[in-house]
Amino acid sequence: MLTQTVVETRSGSRVAVWQGGAGTPVFAIGGFSPSSFADSGIRPILEEAAQAGARVVMLDIPGSGRSTAAAGFTMDSWLDDLEEIFDACVGAPAIATGASLGGWLMLLMHRRRPDAFNAMCALAPALDWDQLYVAPGLRNGSLTIADGWVVNAESTMAASRELLISMPAHHLLGHPYSLTAPLHVIAGLRDEIAPAGPVGAFIRSIAGAPCTGDFLTGADHRISKLQGPVTIERYRTWLHAQLAQARGSIAP
Repeated sequence: MLTQTVVETRSGSRVAVWQGGAGTPVFAIGGFSPSSFADSGIRPILEEAAQAGARVVMLDIPGSGRSTAAAGFTMDSWLDDLEEIFDACVGAPAIATGASLGGWLMLLMHRRRPDAFNAMCALAPALDWDQLYVAPGLRNGSLTIADGWVVNAESTMAASRELLISMPAHHLLGHPYSLTAPLHVIAGLRDEIAPAGPVGAFIRSIAGAPCTGDFLTGADHRISKLQGPVTIERYRTWLHAQLAQARGSIAP
């Protein structure tokens, strides 16, 4: 089983972290959501991995799920918090997973620290979220501005002006990106938050290590929470393959 702890970072964030197992490091980053990544379909798969020779570290990014953030969190403070937790709780090259905005952050962390990950899986990566989701949502009325925050109709998502202002400097679409570790993307063809067109274009533009994409017909952004048996099985198959490869590489 994975055990929850709270890690207080230098920024003042209190980050909910779930850990368990021993062996090959696995690092999983949740998205920007009021619900915890630990309550999604990924937890049973990571608990299986922890029982089968993996050392799992999973977290909710500050301001999401069960993590709280210092005032004024930005993409840069998120990345700093992720690196701090990675150094404290993982400390070795890992098999990484990032979901939704966590997928974007995982790719940015890989660019900053090319040796941190041996393999990556992005679940419905919300690349350039301000440009691909927030701006169209404000134009079509599905998102509104209230008290300086961008909110959706259900009031389940709220993004500050400070967070949105920090995003353009980290855009990946249309910019060179090179991998030093393989990347696999699992995305939905009906996803409005991580649209298949731009995500596919990003995959095709990547240089360096191999990058593969698995686009599921009829699936939407719920892929980021691993909802549905097909999505669960695709991710489980990928993770088991990475763990088997890691075990083979250290066998005598």
